[in-house]
Formats: sequence, structure tokens, C-alpha cells
Amino acid sequence: MRMRQISKALQIILCIFMFVNVGCSKKVESITVGEWLEKIVINANIPESTKSNPYFLNIKEDNQYFSYVQASVEWGILDTTQPIDVGSLLTKEFVAYTLVNLMHEELNAAATKDASKSNFPEHCAKSISLGIFQTDKRGMFNPLEKVDRVLADEKLNLVLGYINNYDSKDITQVDLNEDIIEAEIPIGFNESEKIIRYRDEVNFNEKDIIHWNDGDDQYFRV
Repeated sequence: MRMRQISKALQIILCIFMFVNVGCSKKVESITVGEWLEKIVINANIPESTKSNPYFLNIKEDNQYFSYVQASVEWGILDTTQPIDVGSLLTKEFVAYTLVNLMHEELNAAATKDASKSNFPEHCAKSISLGIFQTDKRGMFNPLEKVDRVLADEKLNLVLGYINNYDSKDITQVDLNEDIIEAEIPIGFNESEKIIRYRDEVNFNEKDIIHWNDGDDQYFRV
């Protein structure tokens, strides 16, 4: 009899705990492909399309996202050979696809471990080299993983910041009297894109000056 009483009391406590957790948990707000394209076009100040003929037969003038889709095609964000569904939920691969195209970056032959699961494997790989996304501990990109509204805003703002502040002629001037962090040689270094990759997490802060020697003395400001 006593065992039953303890079990019942435990059930009541667990139910209360679950109710409190559910009530207090932060709601994750999803975002559709159409809403995502609207965000890109508006925030990137992309001109509206003047063409009424639809680039995609399933997205016509009466669709609320028609103008954003049309503008996205003309700006090179969307490829008309790749079908889209503006009502579907936004995924990591679609974010990678659109943001890499927004930056007008050339694709390369690199691929993630789960590239076969993606419709945009080269865009996914490029988004990693650009620092937009990272793979998980297993080296997987997880292309079909849903992206919520908060993360979508974060990635868009990251890329818009890069576009608005990038200057290919900008060279960091290093004062050798400043504190310099002696760093290991990175596993990846793309000088034209100013991307340095390390296998493990590093504790560099913005404006730190790092130095490594791989035959040439390399000094960079983070």
C-alpha cells in the first residue's frame, strides 16, 4: 500500500514539473520559404521586379510572395531550374543556397559528409567555408534541418554585414608593438575570402592580432 502511495505522489510531481516546463519553455517560431525570400529582398534593398510573367509556374501574380520570388530570380538568389515551394518551412540547405547566391560567391568542389541528402550540396559546403554555418561533431551539415525565425534573422544579418563592410582592397595594418597571439597553423586558410579555419575551438576575440609561421610569417587581425 505504501509503495502505491509513493508512486502516485511521484506521478503527480512529474506531471506538475512537465506542465511548468512546457508553460515556461520559449516557443520556437518557424518561417516559410516565402517569408524568408521576403526578408532577403526587403533587408538587402533588392529592386522590385517589373516582369509579370512568372519565373515559376506554381508561383503566379496572385501569390503574396510573387514579387519577392521574381526579384530573387533577377538578383541571382534563385535559379529557375530549382523548383521552390514558398509555403514549405525553411531549411538549412535553402538558407545556404540563397545566402551564398546573394553574396555572388563562386562554388567549389568541396562537399560535406551528408552531401547526398541535399539539393544544394555545393552551396552547403560553401556556406561552411564562408562561416555562415558549421558542421556538427560528426562532420554533418544536416541540410534538411528546419531553421527557425531567430536563426534565419541571425544568418541574414551576418551575410548583410559582410556584404556591406567588405572591401577587397582593405589590408589590416599591424603594429608590432601590439600584443600578438602566437597561433597554430590553421587547417584551412582562404586569403581572398579572409576565412581561417581551425579543427578545434579557438579563443580569439575580435580585433586580436594572431600570428603563425607556415614558411611565411602571417599576421592577421581577427
